[in-house]
Amino acid sequence: MNRSERAKLVAFQGKLCALCGAGDGSGRGLAIDRESKSGDVCGLLCQPCRALLAHTKRNPLFHYRALNYLAGPPYQRMNEGTVGPDGESDAVWTDFQDGGNVVDGP
Repeated sequence: MNRSERAKLVAFQGKLCALCGAGDGSGRGLAIDRESKSGDVCGLLCQPCRALLAHTKRNPLFHYRALNYLAGPPYQRMNEGTVGPDGESDAVWTDFQDGGNVVDGP
């Protein structure tokens, strides 16, 4: 990615991190995020978001579970007598993952 392409991407993202929306309004401090296997540019992220993606190994299942966790924390679901945030069982995730490879989204 050359400087011109980076400048276009900074403007396209509104000078903010593509995940959390953080930024100082200048686009500085945002790092180029690349897909780990292909090396293709994905977007510009702040350091905490890049670290999050690295920690989770870009596994969409982790992020799907994180959304469900935030929507209906286990303790809350336990006390309410519900199985999942939408009343669904964890079996939904078995269709979402096949040996660690995502085969179908939620």
